[in-house]
Order: sequence, then C-alpha cells, then structure tokens
Amino acid sequence: MTHHDVESVLGAAMFDRVTLYRVLDWLVEAGLAHKKSDASRVYRYSAAAPGEHAAHAHFCCEACGRVFCLDAAPPEPPALPDGFFLSRMEVDLRGCCAKCSAVQT
Repeated sequence: MTHHDVESVLGAAMFDRVTLYRVLDWLVEAGLAHKKSDASRVYRYSAAAPGEHAAHAHFCCEACGRVFCLDAAPPEPPALPDGFFLSRMEVDLRGCCAKCSAVQT
C-alpha cells in the first residue's frame, strides 16, 4: 500500500499526514513493515511479521507493486574495503508476478 492508500483506508480516523509518514517509517525500523519503491518511485509498504526477516530476497512486481518474500537466501555480500562495516544488505528482484503475468498474456 502507498501512503495515500493507507490514508484512504483510515478515512475519518486519519491523523495528520506527517504523523502517518512517521508511523510507517517507525514500523519499517521496527521490522514490522517493508518499504520499497515501485517502478514509479512511489514508496509502498507491506506488513511483516515480527522476526520474519531473516536474510532473504524479495520479488517486487512492477505491475501491481506487491512485494513477495522469497525462500531463497540472498547472495553473499561482496568484500568490503578495510574499515567498512555492513549493517544490512537488500536484494530486490523486479518483474511481473504470476497474477499480473496472467493478465498480460
């Protein structure tokens, strides 16, 4: 869902837009949500279960914007120069999901 999608769902219960952005970013930082930009460079958020995110790759559908967690482990990180510290690595595969592929054929 985009920020606008969340606003629409909340309707009259909606608080101000800045607070919603902060809440969404907090959910991402807490590991309870994913934040990915789609092909239009719009951020989309999706729910994540606590502790769900062991290292794995994601598939982002460029048609519908959905993000799918893949069971495959991501590749090994590249060797970093001395003094560098890797805090996280994200692997996003992009294309068309099965549902959107079926619509396009």
